[in-house]
Amino acid sequence: MNFNWYALFGAVVVAAAAAIFAYYRYIQEQKHQRDTLLNSLFAEIANIYEHYTYAAHEIPLDMDDQFELFKRLRWSAYGNVNSTGDLGKLGFLSASNIKALIQLTLLIRNDDLLLDQLQKNKEDINQERLEYLRERFKMRIRNSENIITDLVNQHPKLKPVFEEVKRHLP
Repeated sequence: MNFNWYALFGAVVVAAAAAIFAYYRYIQEQKHQRDTLLNSLFAEIANIYEHYTYAAHEIPLDMDDQFELFKRLRWSAYGNVNSTGDLGKLGFLSASNIKALIQLTLLIRNDDLLLDQLQKNKEDINQERLEYLRERFKMRIRNSENIITDLVNQHPKLKPVFEEVKRHLP
């Protein structure tokens, strides 16, 4: 019985080529997944920036039209920040960006609670509280813009997207 070295060498070459291809495919899939998550995160943070820009601009300081006031209060709530649902997938971000994102999520939750409280207790609404609410919204604009700026610095391809968002705001 003769051992076939050529067959063994061929099998090793085929196995190595398959392993290299699988590794390359894995790296490509990981990059695609990171890009998808980055785009989703960036879009949500840009949406937060846009939402609070409109919300801060649209909070009426005139309390005479109760219908308009309560409509604007309802529309100002943002709701859940979906990007923070699975922080483990955002490991490509820096720790400071993840912390800023978590903090932004908590601040948005608190804003929504404040909006709910104002809508439930109409007698608590006054000029001072509406100004306070508007200032909180302006802080959300700055919070989200800080995260966006960091993301754009790390991924310059995102810059035109954010410039397009800003171009359509009041």
